[in-house]
Amino acid sequence: MATPSSAKDFRRHKEGTDLTLPSGLTCRAKRVGMQVLLRQGAIPNSLMPVVQKALREGQRGQELDPAQLMSELTEDKLDEYMKAMDAIIMAVVVQPKILPVPMMNPPGTPDGVVTTPEAMVPVPDDERDQSAAYIDWIDEVDKVFLMQFATGGTADAEKFRGEFAQFVGAAQPSEDLQVPAEQPTGD
Repeated sequence: MATPSSAKDFRRHKEGTDLTLPSGLTCRAKRVGMQVLLRQGAIPNSLMPVVQKALREGQRGQELDPAQLMSELTEDKLDEYMKAMDAIIMAVVVQPKILPVPMMNPPGTPDGVVTTPEAMVPVPDDERDQSAAYIDWIDEVDKVFLMQFATGGTADAEKFRGEFAQFVGAAQPSEDLQVPAEQPTGD
């Protein structure tokens, strides 16, 4: 019969596990329950069916299939999905603490004038708290890996890299796809 785990073991489990991301960076992450994500408002109601399906597949030991997940998202839900993914990652990554992108009025806005949230722009990297990490500093492949981890998938970056490369290699470009121009990062 197995010996019961100590309180210290339970605390260590709650604090998360060290993950090496596909980019080579390392973070400490923990799987959080659906209740935590709902309480934090990380999952909009319109995305609940897609997220619940991904969680069910993860709990059954199936890997998250990015192609299938994306096929279930309509164009109007894609922006919601990206915001939800960022919120989930901020809840999953324990260390370093990942913060949302700080926003500011566009340059040239008169003092005292507050613009609408849609008109706000990200604070440049060099003007941000340099002791913090921000969600827009995580590349998309690492985000997909963290989502897979969050839904119960593998924590093995090498296995993920191979699967992701197969997925990306199988993707065919669309004639109507427009890739935005590379934006300066402020480095």
